[in-house]
Amino acid sequence: MKKNNLLTFLFLQILVLSGMCLIANQTSAETAYAARALVVTGDVQVVSKGQQGSAPLTRGSLLYPGDTVITKTGETQIRFTDKMTLSLYSYTTFAIEEYQFAPEEQHVGRAQFNFIGGAIHALTGLIGKQKPKEFQMKTNLGTLGVRGTEYYSVLDKTLYVTVVEGSVSLSNQAGNREINAGQTGLVTSIASLPQLVQRPASMDRFQGGRPGGPQPAGDGRRNGMPPPQPGGLPGVGPAGAGMPGMPPPPPPPPPPIGLK
Repeated sequence: MKKNNLLTFLFLQILVLSGMCLIANQTSAETAYAARALVVTGDVQVVSKGQQGSAPLTRGSLLYPGDTVITKTGETQIRFTDKMTLSLYSYTTFAIEEYQFAPEEQHVGRAQFNFIGGAIHALTGLIGKQKPKEFQMKTNLGTLGVRGTEYYSVLDKTLYVTVVEGSVSLSNQAGNREINAGQTGLVTSIASLPQLVQRPASMDRFQGGRPGGPQPAGDGRRNGMPPPQPGGLPGVGPAGAGMPGMPPPPPPPPPPIGLK
């Protein structure tokens, strides 16, 4: 009888320890995520590192370092754990290459993204505001650095960046250009210095009708950002319209204005 009781006790201890390990592993996995999908409309897919194929992104889905989001005909808005909010419009591909953030540890924070193509609207979070040197948004034409920034960007064969608040540093092989609030930068090649240009009219709808200033209350913005625009953007279409898997080329760039 005593032997049976001992065996039962040991079995129960093993069950308790196993349960604690499962809970710890689940908690660790949840706390290691980089972002959560707040809004998803239409066909949005996520490709996870080391996995074959893609899976649908749904509202509440967690995103991790190594994940790539492909919006196809859909659109999504995601929020990172440092409170950065990012809208991905139709036919956009965006990869989370590296992401570390621990709010309880002030010295831990690093974000490195790869904006592969399409159109985005970003409100930077604590990493971009408190540790701007640890934030990078890479593209094939140059790298974006931020300083407490809200900005829009369209990338195809050229890269447009319109800054609403703060500043964006555009750098590539040719050098660096600071884009300040109310300005639009254009990069035509990795070897061409970014230029200041007039914002193209095709970006008006992309910016939800915003001329660069705040919208009045009640305009339907969620978490400080405009809702995804149905039907995509002017000049941003399905694969095959431009480069494979990318939006079609934008209209010819406007002439440069006074550079500073």
